[in-house]
Amino acid sequence: MALLRTGTTLTSGPYRQQLKGTLEFLIEAVESTPQNAVRITKETGTQIQTKLGSNIDAILTAQYLANMLDYVGYSPVLEARIRKNLETCTEKIAAAQQSDGSISGDGWAGVLQSSLAGNALESAKYQGIAVADEVLEDAQSYQYSNVDAASGEVDVDRGAGIVLYSVSSGARGAARDARSVREAVRRAKDEGQIEEEAEVSVEILQEIGFEPEEALEMNTAYQVYDRAKVTAQDDAVMNGFGNNGGEEFLSFLQTGESLIINKDETWTEWYDNVSGKLVAIQNSDGSWNGHHCITSPVFCTATTLLTLAITNDVEKLVAQGAMKLD
Repeated sequence: MALLRTGTTLTSGPYRQQLKGTLEFLIEAVESTPQNAVRITKETGTQIQTKLGSNIDAILTAQYLANMLDYVGYSPVLEARIRKNLETCTEKIAAAQQSDGSISGDGWAGVLQSSLAGNALESAKYQGIAVADEVLEDAQSYQYSNVDAASGEVDVDRGAGIVLYSVSSGARGAARDARSVREAVRRAKDEGQIEEEAEVSVEILQEIGFEPEEALEMNTAYQVYDRAKVTAQDDAVMNGFGNNGGEEFLSFLQTGESLIINKDETWTEWYDNVSGKLVAIQNSDGSWNGHHCITSPVFCTATTLLTLAITNDVEKLVAQGAMKLD
């Protein structure tokens, strides 16, 4: 995913052969997996599984395949193969989803595994893959539940006790619905349906046409996003342990994507801040590594590159944020 976002494709760029090899490896892994298995790997106890969750492989593979679909229009055969394997991965994610919308097999910071699952399902649906609306809605509702819409209090029980992990996940999960609310309220104000100074609330959303249950859910998403995005950018929260593990790099990425999906004008300020922090801690060989938890230079460098190159995917993220559920 980092190679794609930084400009390499299957047909161009300095790492196209590596990208081809990665794609073929993942497709073969998915195709050789038993239908009833929720994972696509036989590996267990890896650092990423231990820290994020035991089902993270199918989740990240689904996100990778969804992203790859933007670059394979030249080959209908390859595109069809990727779509089939993306469908398989989304089915595995749905099978691993628990009644509260989270993903089973928590690692040290299981909230991040569940957040990435929601992101992958959203990306797959955007690419036309059949994802049941209730599965995606449950995934997002779980993320809302980690940030109290009224008080801003954060549930960190499944976030390893770290506020950053839960709030970045909450902001990312709520971003699309929060944008929908903001745009609907803006239209209603422009049309004189409500007063210019009216603030988002369940009552206001019902007044502009939302059904009662939908108004409650969408107001929650809006308030969670509004609180979570601020907390996720607080220097004290971002500094956490005083150094970064892979979970911190991943949380920075989620915050940025949530701001862009919501068309939040503050995203450029966020980018200036976080990119400065990341460049300042780059290793002399050009890599990044974690100093606790996920220490892998491969994971940390790839995640950091996804963050630094997020400007290349602004249009795509904004378009995904406009997606409506059936």
